[in-house]
Amino acid sequence: MKKPAPTSSPRAGSRAALALAETTEDQRLTTLPTDARARALVARFGVFEGPITSEAAVKRLVAMGAAAVPALLAHLDDPSTGWQAAFTLAHIGAPGAAEATPALRFHASHQPDTPASMWSTQGLARLGLLDEVAALLDAPSKAHHVAIALAAVTPVSFPWIERALDRGDPEIDAPMASALVPGRGRFFDPAPDGFAAAVGGCRSPHAIVRMAAVLLLMSPAYPKATRPLALAELQRLATDASSEVRRLTALSLGRVGKAAVPAALAALAPMRDDPVENVRSSARSSYAKLSGAS
Repeated sequence: MKKPAPTSSPRAGSRAALALAETTEDQRLTTLPTDARARALVARFGVFEGPITSEAAVKRLVAMGAAAVPALLAHLDDPSTGWQAAFTLAHIGAPGAAEATPALRFHASHQPDTPASMWSTQGLARLGLLDEVAALLDAPSKAHHVAIALAAVTPVSFPWIERALDRGDPEIDAPMASALVPGRGRFFDPAPDGFAAAVGGCRSPHAIVRMAAVLLLMSPAYPKATRPLALAELQRLATDASSEVRRLTALSLGRVGKAAVPAALAALAPMRDDPVENVRSSARSSYAKLSGAS
């Protein structure tokens, strides 16, 4: 008996139709002048159906870089989706979004506690205007936004974070500690030339900064030539006064390359008997992982 020919599922057909519609719309957009294309994409903010969704529009605008900035600036004051314009400008960053500096400065400093204000503050940080971002701490209501913005561009922002923590102000310390919690607050890859700043963060007197820095040491964004220096720093941090820094160090040692395995195992061996249980557990896990790979 002849088998029936396989048929595609309705879901697969829907995905194919959507992909075709997206391709067709992309082709249409490429025929438009640059400024018109940017405006058409900005008009998709907040739209989650159709060939180009809000998220897809943001990606295309970021790829356009400086050419998208005028359309984004024109949308920055929109009460419902202006925050997406600020978000996109922050992701364009330097040097493409430099033209947006005055508008971002206004929204960061004069607007209330809104997503647009938060992303405008991050935009200033991404443009390297960290002195301006840190100066916003003089307004207590901005501490949360400043903390998130500085955490988003570590490690280059570590000196500004340290100066903020040096104030000893609980209204600053709490949001800064929250923003720097591992796995939270980072929206951008570290700059390839930021390794020295990461090492500097590992030597901070503030444990929360060391915690954030230790996880950046082995970042693939940094040149491979930095790996031996990163390993040496991890070996030093294996005996850090902070148990959380030690735990994160143990996890980082478990991710070293093959050539560094013997040195990492030597650093992890005594950590398996650390007085703090979660440090011991992380060290033993990393040690077992590397032992199996060596």
